[in-house]
Amino acid sequence: MPLPTTFTSGDAFTATITNASYRAGAGWSAQMVLIGPTRQTITGTASGDDFVFTADSAATASWAAGSYTARILYTQAGARTTVESGTLQVLPDPAAGGTDARALMGTWARILADLEAAYQAHITSGRAVVGSYSIGGRSMSYQTTAELVRAIDNARREVAREEAAAKLLRGESARNKLQIRM
Repeated sequence: MPLPTTFTSGDAFTATITNASYRAGAGWSAQMVLIGPTRQTITGTASGDDFVFTADSAATASWAAGSYTARILYTQAGARTTVESGTLQVLPDPAAGGTDARALMGTWARILADLEAAYQAHITSGRAVVGSYSIGGRSMSYQTTAELVRAIDNARREVAREEAAAKLLRGESARNKLQIRM
């Protein structure tokens, strides 16, 4: 099985890794190392020829949200080999104090929220009709309303892609439904 790609901090973590060249039954041991905002190490437990990596909820509650590089280290008779590698995105614990709705948003959803707030501030500031000005040798320029609208439209498309990818990870269809009534 491949390495997992997403995980929520505070949940129980389980991953089963199979590698025909480094089987538990052949005397290999395995360790998963996660390197990111914090460093985590999980020792694999042999299960037939596979390795099962587990961490309980209390242990994963300390995993900071962010992107981690995951590596599987296999050892046998003093020799070590790093074979599997990947990226694990750790999401914030929704039950933890201090976790707000923004922390639970995807990257593009946060960017979209910021752009929409900038657009609102730009429109209400009275600067929407002024592109730039100069006073006493200092100049200031603002994004045009059209540039902000284009950036917002692009961010909306990226949010839709982000949401479609999340649906696929959950095993749902990412397609829009087309209903026909006859």
